[in-house]
Amino acid sequence: MDWKGHIIVGVALSFLGSLVVGNIVAFIWAIPLIILSSLMPDIDIENSKGKKLLDILVILFGLSIYGSSISKLMNGGYILVLALYGGYSLAVLLFKPKHRGITHTIVAAMAYSVLLYTLFGWQKSMYGAIAYMSHLVADRHIKII
Repeated sequence: MDWKGHIIVGVALSFLGSLVVGNIVAFIWAIPLIILSSLMPDIDIENSKGKKLLDILVILFGLSIYGSSISKLMNGGYILVLALYGGYSLAVLLFKPKHRGITHTIVAAMAYSVLLYTLFGWQKSMYGAIAYMSHLVADRHIKII
């Protein structure tokens, strides 16, 4: 499936999740996160839309941190995001994961969901998890580890 199809499936299934929890407004605000989450399993492809989008977001995030005061920089959320992205970048650089490798596992989906929960709370974590898992199901390529 191409990136557009993954986004459509991720947004549609997340919308159904919003109907279950009864909060369509939260769903609407989460659409950018849902789009990113729908593409996250393909960040192991150098030129994928998800990888490009993530790189842009990290640059914007870095600029926002640079523009903030040092006290805000010490916020645990900022440090966590930067540490995780740095770890991911090192892993990709050193180990060059194959396509549909670790990012296409349930463990990766759970780790991603925990990160989202830590940063944004349960509803955005739920939408992110639905979108991430929808990618795996649409590819018909799900592994535990």
